[in-house]
Amino acid sequence: MRADALHRLNDAGRRALAAHGIRTIIDMRAAAEAAEQPDALGAHDGVVYLNLTQQTDEASTLAGTTASRIEFNVTILERCRPNFAAIALAIADARPGGIVVHCAAGKDRTGLLTALVLDLAGTTADEIGADYALTEGALAPLFDELIARAETDERRTRLERERRCPPETVLATLEHVRRRYGGSERYLLGCGVGAAALERIRARMVEA
Repeated sequence: MRADALHRLNDAGRRALAAHGIRTIIDMRAAAEAAEQPDALGAHDGVVYLNLTQQTDEASTLAGTTASRIEFNVTILERCRPNFAAIALAIADARPGGIVVHCAAGKDRTGLLTALVLDLAGTTADEIGADYALTEGALAPLFDELIARAETDERRTRLERERRCPPETVLATLEHVRRRYGGSERYLLGCGVGAAALERIRARMVEA
């Protein structure tokens, strides 16, 4: 499952996540983000915690100059291939039980990684797009709060733009992966993830 940052969980939320069967947390935030707002779960909850940053500072800075979220995603995919490999291998080799993959808002970094994994597992484009679109409703309370606290019109406009999660964004990103690499499987193979590891990811994603 994908999520936003878990530092917001209270005791009841922690218990619910553990009861749901979560045994591995993959935190894709930068190390500084994770240190500033550490996750609320850890080994004492019977959960393995891994901080595997998805985006390098250099790649994020460069991607921030692009004109659209699609171009941003493409830049990250091109510039952060070893990071995607490390995350994919962590999913493949995780202990039995559920896995949470998260970033800060549970929207962009998790949306990108989840789209790759869902595509790898054979999920249809419509289902992948619909899964990404669910994010907008789930994050509505958070963005409502941020927009209400925004100090400038420019900031409010930016947040209104960032809150949107149209399916076309993730589907256009996957189309780039298909055109350039032949699909998510070949992209991850090219990043250094072996075929056996990809099969283990599929096995975790697909019910018998």
